[in-house]
Amino acid sequence: MADEQVKLLEKELEEVINYCQSSRLNQDQLRKCAEPLLQISKKSNRKSSSNASEIASRSNSNFRGWIRKLAVLSFVVGVIAVLFQWSVSYRWICVFAKCFALQVLPYWDWTGLHRESCILYNPYLVEENLTEEDCEVCEDYGSIDHQRNISHSTMANEYLFDNMPIVITDAAQDWRATQDFSIDYIKQLYNKDKVLSKFDLCNYKTATGHRFVQVRDNNIPKFHVYWENCFMEPMKALRTYYSRPYFLPPMVETGTINIVAMASPVGDIPFGHDHYKLLSYNSTDSMTWFSQVRGQYFIRLSPRSPCDKICQKLHFVLKEGETLVLPNDMWLFQFAPHGKNPSIAIGATGTWDQ
Repeated sequence: MADEQVKLLEKELEEVINYCQSSRLNQDQLRKCAEPLLQISKKSNRKSSSNASEIASRSNSNFRGWIRKLAVLSFVVGVIAVLFQWSVSYRWICVFAKCFALQVLPYWDWTGLHRESCILYNPYLVEENLTEEDCEVCEDYGSIDHQRNISHSTMANEYLFDNMPIVITDAAQDWRATQDFSIDYIKQLYNKDKVLSKFDLCNYKTATGHRFVQVRDNNIPKFHVYWENCFMEPMKALRTYYSRPYFLPPMVETGTINIVAMASPVGDIPFGHDHYKLLSYNSTDSMTWFSQVRGQYFIRLSPRSPCDKICQKLHFVLKEGETLVLPNDMWLFQFAPHGKNPSIAIGATGTWDQ
């Protein structure tokens, strides 16, 4: 349609020029006749130039506006990142967030959402669950293996990948914890250390009903507790008492918590007696290692469903200097103090891409 209009306009202009030439008009007369058309052309050019300038100016203004918004957003994100990385501000953020959540709870029950692993449903997410085929490796596993000087490949291929637990007997020999730790030492550490005394404990569990402050500050004769250090600073402070266990293959990434367990002596209670108050430890990470620093712990490993119908429960005593290595997908880990001496253990978790 536009091409036809252009051709029509060219034809009419050509006719006008031919008419003017046939009429023998001079240049001044031709200029005078074409003046209205020239005025329209000049106005059109000025308008086009003005529109182009206005568009360019508007584009520059929009670009500068987006740059300002991006700079403000970057500044806000940077401030939030600093606040979350700084332990003091992060702790206060957690306090205010928990208080706000408790205030909101009467009006909106968010606890169900808090327990969900994913906020949004993903139809393509397939959770890996144990199958009866996975349980075949532990079908005839009646007692736990004990090894020393184990290689990374053996640990990975024969135990971690197969979800089989093992006890390593030579992992904690050179640790500072094996030299320094006692019940009184740990109490003083969490009472006076400038880092460990400043942070709250995570996932504190007790079999005797005592709060940690009671265990730490009072001379309670009977207690059996464990807790996690989940804040970065106290986790690093505890790591100065042990090193990464040599048996962990490079594929295992250290988890974001470490564990402390301690208990008073239980005396001569016979094996399997009701006075063995078992505490359960659960982790969503791939594996847990649990190293006996002082005394002994009675350990019970129970196969998870569906392996509980195929595999046996494992019962044994973890002795001083030994380290339990446990894949978490297949086994439920429970422990209780054993023997005439106080029991102390430390541990941590690890993950790998499966």
